[in-house]
Amino acid sequence: MKQYLPKWIFASVAKHFDDRKQTLPLFIEGMVRQTNKETNWAEFRLDGPYLTEVSKGLHHVEIEVNVLVESATNTQDAYIYLKNVGIMVAAFTKKIKVFRLGDEPGDDGSLVGCLILKQEYREKLVISHFGETHPNEKQRQSQIEGHYEMYLNF
Repeated sequence: MKQYLPKWIFASVAKHFDDRKQTLPLFIEGMVRQTNKETNWAEFRLDGPYLTEVSKGLHHVEIEVNVLVESATNTQDAYIYLKNVGIMVAAFTKKIKVFRLGDEPGDDGSLVGCLILKQEYREKLVISHFGETHPNEKQRQSQIEGHYEMYLNF
């Protein structure tokens, strides 16, 4: 399981966010991005998994999810970037199921476990607004970051 866990987690979490993007184009890290064709879009990336064996065979699994949202500044809707950020914030649900996704032996689509959004005192869903990051482009950028964890026996 350890060999396939990074792929299963990435594929499951990426699918989770893609299923919740509504009409906002979402690029998954590693895909070819053609953002020059879009004025409003988001990009999903994931760090981890970070694995800690807390007792014999029991592993604490942590991941960090980052979604970059870029929105065009326009005169019709001053809040378009906040609406797009809101769409992606809503995708950070309390639980994300991890399945054995893929096209290799062992990728049977069965449930591996469930990631839980960490929301303790020091862990929170963080929304950062960077504003217009390029002086010649009328695009605003924001980022949403959340941390998830689960425990698995293997």
